[in-house]
Amino acid sequence: MDPAPDRSLKILILEDEPTDAELVERTLRKAGLKIVVERTATGRGFAEALDKFKPDIILADYKLPDFDGLAAVKLVRKKDPELPVIAVSGFIGDQAAVELIRAGANDYVLKDRLARLPSAVQRAMAETEGRRERKRAEEALRESEVKLRESEAMYRSLVAAMAEGVVFQAASGDVIATNPAAARILGGPSERRLFGLKSDTVPWPCIREDGTPFPAESHPSMVTLRTGQPQQDVVMGLCQPDRAPTWISINSQPLLFAGETAPHAVVTTFHDITGRKQAERALHRLNRTLRTLSAADAAVVRATTEQELLDEMCRIGVEFGGYRLAWIGFVEHDEAKSIRPVAWAGEHPEFVQTANITWADTERGRGPTGTAIRTGEVQINQDVATNPNMLPWRADMLRYGFNACITLPLKNKSEVFGSVAFYASEQDAFGPEEVVLLKELAGDLAFGISARRDRAGHEAALSVVQENLKSTVQAIAAAVEMRDVYTAGHQRRVADLAVAIARAIGLTEEQIEGVFLAGLIHDVGKINVPAEILSKPGKLTPLEFQMVQTHAQTGYDIVKGIKFPWPVAQAILQHHERLDGSGYPNHLKGEDILIEAKILAVADVVDAMVSHRPYRAGLGLDAALAEIEAGKNRIYDPAAVDACVALFRQKGFKFS
Repeated sequence: MDPAPDRSLKILILEDEPTDAELVERTLRKAGLKIVVERTATGRGFAEALDKFKPDIILADYKLPDFDGLAAVKLVRKKDPELPVIAVSGFIGDQAAVELIRAGANDYVLKDRLARLPSAVQRAMAETEGRRERKRAEEALRESEVKLRESEAMYRSLVAAMAEGVVFQAASGDVIATNPAAARILGGPSERRLFGLKSDTVPWPCIREDGTPFPAESHPSMVTLRTGQPQQDVVMGLCQPDRAPTWISINSQPLLFAGETAPHAVVTTFHDITGRKQAERALHRLNRTLRTLSAADAAVVRATTEQELLDEMCRIGVEFGGYRLAWIGFVEHDEAKSIRPVAWAGEHPEFVQTANITWADTERGRGPTGTAIRTGEVQINQDVATNPNMLPWRADMLRYGFNACITLPLKNKSEVFGSVAFYASEQDAFGPEEVVLLKELAGDLAFGISARRDRAGHEAALSVVQENLKSTVQAIAAAVEMRDVYTAGHQRRVADLAVAIARAIGLTEEQIEGVFLAGLIHDVGKINVPAEILSKPGKLTPLEFQMVQTHAQTGYDIVKGIKFPWPVAQAILQHHERLDGSGYPNHLKGEDILIEAKILAVADVVDAMVSHRPYRAGLGLDAALAEIEAGKNRIYDPAAVDACVALFRQKGFKFS
């Protein structure tokens, strides 16, 4: 049960770091929540607390030394399927988050986003109470069946007051009772019109989450009537004319008199989850557009000709963006103010050739493309069927499955010279975040086109992208070093020394650039290591040292998706490998290790020994050089060692 208004909310915190638990508790109290908190850090303590403390809600860290959030969720679901659980973690990947939710977690909150926690707790408690209320209502309905005749008035009143839709069907499948919420959620038919319908004769098609038809015989109520088994949380989309699908979550329960084995009726309850589905689709579209933008940026760099760039952008819009059609048109300054298609990809490209779109202020120029070119502003059409400006093309677009579109102007420094358009299969396909990213894509495309019209354009485009990558690297480096004051500046010093070594042994300037960037963020993976371990003044435990060792692989995982023209990610992954195979994470040997990583290894060791650490003072330059000379040929690259020693002893190199 939820706590009464005058009773404190009992919260069980599964957390091995007392400071983190205190921060969670302080955040909740600051938000005005009246709470009683108990903390445990072990699986055994957690199980005991469930029985003795009897919490109202659980806040569980995802990773603990001998237990984890996923195991906690599974244990809770065995003991109490309704008890809400929120994962509170410093870092959690998409796959782990999905696994937690599937296991039964109500939500997850990152520790650097604790401002979300109070609302997440309140929402989880409200949702839990909602589910319990529904179960109580369903149980009340079943218990009331025996006394249906004498309590019918009260029973109908209860059903009518429910926010969820409720439908009763006889053994024949005919609807025999319903409530106002059912008619409201189903969006149109009155309660009276629902009477006598069967699940296999509803006046609108139903679909599954993947868009395929939902067969009438698979409707939860029909399955329950046929098998006598309840059906829970079945998701179905109701497709009604001239509107987006209404998504509902359905539960069906058999009604049995004492001694019956086959249900004489079934009660189906359902609630509208369209808002949740829309949010999920918006997130999917946003991620899809991010992938599209990343691929488009790469195309701006790789394409060698303007036409190759145009064709590649259209292909990326279809293959990465999931749009049904993408096309690019250039402005013609003829009498008709026509728009000349120059590239396209996707379904029904014949539409582009026959659309006869102009940028004149006429009927065929007031659609999204003509208006975007004429005004220089993005034009969004969320519903082809209802937008009056789409009338000249509506029949063809709907026949081809184009239900929404967006057109973005292509501009140079002085004028709009073209447009890029994307056509989607669903209405309301372009959310505000997606539009922002598509604007950036159009800007990159316009820049790439303009650059290629200049003989030096390709190099300019490459320079812009590379400078952006460098800025990204520097931002990442700053974020890492802000977490650990003892190693502030370490990555920059390693980068400077690595560059000097690389230049001394004859690497090309292009390779040296890669060495510098890798050096700047070679410890980026430490962002996933608890700060208290990084700054611990004493000796690390074996488990803590293993956590520190994960930073090479974590750094690689963070950076691998950025398309550097240098092997930055691999250099980060390998900078703790050693020639004899004694390094980590993959125990590479000799020539299997990149030269960039070999250089970083030497520079990293020298700066680490010279610099002060929480657990010791700096050991001095002589000790550092003696260390790398002792390991020369065995664990450190000999050329890198010789170059490093010469830089300090003969050329006067100093850390800035």
